Amino acid sequence: MAKRPLRFGPGARIVLLAIVVIIAWAWIPQGTPRADCAGTSYAAWSDVSWNAQPVERVSVAHMASGARARRLTYLYPYLSYLRKDGTFSPSYDHADAFVAEFRRADSRTKLLAWVGLPLTNDRPIGVHGWVDLDDPATRAQIVAFVAEQVRTAGYDGVHLNAEPVPNRSAGYLKLLEELRSELGPNKLVSVAVPHWVPVWLNAIPPLENLRWTSDYYQAVSERADQLVTMSYDSLMPVGWLYQVWMRIQVRGIARALRNSQSELLIGISVSREHTRTHNPAAENLTNGLKGVCAADRPQDVDGVAIYADWEFDPADQAVWEAWLSK
Repeated sequence: MAKRPLRFGPGARIVLLAIVVIIAWAWIPQGTPRADCAGTSYAAWSDVSWNAQPVERVSVAHMASGARARRLTYLYPYLSYLRKDGTFSPSYDHADAFVAEFRRADSRTKLLAWVGLPLTNDRPIGVHGWVDLDDPATRAQIVAFVAEQVRTAGYDGVHLNAEPVPNRSAGYLKLLEELRSELGPNKLVSVAVPHWVPVWLNAIPPLENLRWTSDYYQAVSERADQLVTMSYDSLMPVGWLYQVWMRIQVRGIARALRNSQSELLIGISVSREHTRTHNPAAENLTNGLKGVCAADRPQDVDGVAIYADWEFDPADQAVWEAWLSK
């Protein structure tokens, strides 16, 4: 007896079509992506030792050589953070000597002082800090400290890492305005920004307004020269999911900032530490670059930032060089 041909009902056809659409949407080209897909501004976060410890000329020269080899436009050496007792951690005694020595070795790469602000947070999730940006006195203290350190050490500006900044925080916008006013037009204001989530997800308690909406990304960009995404700690268990997640990040944030005059750099982690939110086998330089370059309009991205310089190893260097050579 001849077998009947396999037939699909309307429901099965819809399911198959949905599967095809999902596969097409999630598919990301493999192989090394082209470097021109993600701008030409490259940056890296670097550790506190450069500002906190006596300068060693050979070490600084090696750091500068590495920055040139990676074509870095910016470095963010960690300077200090505002502690719970209301004082800034004393980790910047050698900042002026470090900046001067780095300038002798590399006058091209810009140095932005990385300053941490652990913000108050009454939610059950996220960082739980103590800095209240709605307090004018606290903002004044931050502005005075940053301005003094930037001018005294000769930094090109500040890289502000405040977490978590809730959506539409007025205090944060005021801080950026006050920083800009105090630093003047010749110093850069760079800010680390949270990863993006869809509007519908951002409206669900307890996530409500935990992440930024497009209008708030725009408001921040109007007050800062550079936005650097903290697009890591994604919870993604495997590489291809992190690639898709990264592509979503680039799409969401780049669209929010499409008319912005500020630089947009996408942060990519090279950390080897395995945590609840970060799987280094998934979140790494290779997968991060593939995800960035798979976005619809990668030309809306001005560059990428490496987190962090102290974990960037020869394997990462090989990936980076292969990417730059494309």
